[in-house]
Amino acid sequence: MEQNQSMETLYAKLQKLDFAIVELALYLDSYPDNAAALDYYQKLIAEREAVSTAYAMGGCPMTILDNKNPNLWEWGQRSWPWQNDV
Repeated sequence: MEQNQSMETLYAKLQKLDFAIVELALYLDSYPDNAAALDYYQKLIAEREAVSTAYAMGGCPMTILDNKNPNLWEWGQRSWPWQNDV
C-alpha cells in the first residue's frame, strides 16, 4: 500500500472494492463451485482489508472495529467520508 495516498483516493478504492465484492458475491450465489471466482473473491477481500487498514491508520476508521490507534479513540472524531471533508 502506497504511503502517500490521499484519504480521498483510499476512500474511492474502498467504494470500488466494496462494489466488486458485492457483485462477485451475487455471482457466487449462482455459481458457488467456480474456483476462479472464489480465488478472486479472496483476493478482493485481502485487498479491501489492506486499503481499509490504511484508511483507518490515516485517522478515519470506517467502523467502530477499525479504531487501530491504541493511544487515541478516533471513532467519530472526524467528519464522515460522505461529508466530503475526508
